[in-house]
Amino acid sequence: MTVLPFDAAVGAPEAFSRRVARNTQALLVQESHLARVIDPAGGSWYVESLTDGLATAAWAFFQEVEAAGGALAALDAGLVAERVARSGPAGRPPPPGGPRRSRA
Repeated sequence: MTVLPFDAAVGAPEAFSRRVARNTQALLVQESHLARVIDPAGGSWYVESLTDGLATAAWAFFQEVEAAGGALAALDAGLVAERVARSGPAGRPPPPGGPRRSRA
């Protein structure tokens, strides 16, 4: 909340008008409880549910990679490339030259 000094429109405000504006602002914030948060964690359930969904999906993919024989076997089998391609936008064209399967 901003309260301007009463003489700000006619030039540089004086010390008294700046003090009145500062005190008015502090009084309004304190008495209207604008700075008081009712529920500091409100809305965090949404972020927590997104994080939980991401962790569950990542754990399922790790288990899928392990079931395929490990990271190198999953790379060689194209499992990782297939999942990366599936995660992109549906309308995106394939990379030029086709998918690359290299281990550097």
